[in-house]
Amino acid sequence: MKTFKFRLERVLQYRLIVKDEKSREFKKRLMALHEAQDHLEMLEQAWLQNQLETEQILQVEFVVMRGLYS
Repeated sequence: MKTFKFRLERVLQYRLIVKDEKSREFKKRLMALHEAQDHLEMLEQAWLQNQLETEQILQVEFVVMRGLYS
């Protein structure tokens, strides 16, 4: 009867493949997160620049323009 030879090389290769796939997926999601954070920061800056000052007398056209922009 033949003896069974168990080789761990295939298991190691499979683990490396899975690790590489998970690493690629992590990097892809991390890049999407950074893009979303950059977009959020841009929106926050636009919101801050679009706020009206309460002490200042404003023209109606200016207020309407700001309202349409926001």
